[in-house]
Amino acid sequence: MVNAGLIEIILREQDDPG
Repeated sequence: MVNAGLIEIILREQDDPG
């Protein structure tokens, strides 16, 4: 699923303290 890839990327971005 393409959505799974997008979700994983979003989770990684959120996990990043920035």
